[in-house]
Order: sequence, then structure tokens, then C-alpha cells
Amino acid sequence: MTDQDASRKKELFIGSELRPKVGGNEDPDTSCVASDAGNQEIEAEARRAMEKSGSPPPAQPKEWEDLRDSRLQAHEDVHCSILEGEAVLLNLDNGMYYSLNRVGTAIWELCDGQFTVSEILARICDRFDVAEEQAKQDLTVIASQLLEQHLLVKIGS
Repeated sequence: MTDQDASRKKELFIGSELRPKVGGNEDPDTSCVASDAGNQEIEAEARRAMEKSGSPPPAQPKEWEDLRDSRLQAHEDVHCSILEGEAVLLNLDNGMYYSLNRVGTAIWELCDGQFTVSEILARICDRFDVAEEQAKQDLTVIASQLLEQHLLVKIGS
């Protein structure tokens, strides 16, 4: 490790999460989530919105062994904007918006088809202050969610 590597401060690791954007719809039956709502409130409202729209419930995370050698990239119907370090994803196929926190955004940016999920794990561990096992668990969950919502697709496998 060089002096430059040792002096480089790693970013704080906060577990990544995929957050469906709910509310803001002109449908009077659609409720909104307050901006100060907690994760449980947001998740509950997102599940209600997904059930109402006929979206399938989230799948259980895939196993690491199912993902580690995969290369992932954005689905062709997904558009992404990064605002203040957080990604906002629009799935043109179903019209749903999603957001990713800073760690989720770093993972999203690495899912360009160039790296395997194992290589993405190494880059996340290098960039953030996180134990490899924690990063692996988080990466497995977020990759599973992104695949399940058809935001990412596996390529070349």
C-alpha cells in the first residue's frame, strides 16, 4: 500500500437501499409519504403502492453464489439521474421511480456490464469503510432488488 493509498480517507458506508417513489400522483386513492417518514413507513407505503399497481412482491435476495460471477447493466427501459450523490431511476416500462442512497448509487454506477459482481464488491470495499462480509451482504440484497424490479439485467451469462 502506498502512502497515498494509506492517507486516502474512505467514505462512510451506509447500507444501500432501493426506495420506490410513492405519492405525488393525481389519483386521490394514492397516499403520500411525509418527507420525514422512517424507513418502515416508506417501505410499508411502497408495498401498498406496489400491491395496488399489481407489481409482484419483492423476491428474497439471491445467494452470493448466484451473483458473484455475473455482469450487470441497466435495463434499456431505465433512465437514471444522479442528484447530490443519490440516483433517481425511472423505469419507463412501468412508470415507477426509485431512488438509491449514496452506496446504492456507487453500486449502480459500477453495474455497467464491465465488472463482475465480485469485482464490484472489491471496489465498494476499497471506496467505503466497510467489512467485506457486510458489503457482500448489502451488495447481494441491492443487486437482487434491482434485478427483481427489472432495473438491472444480467449480461453475457
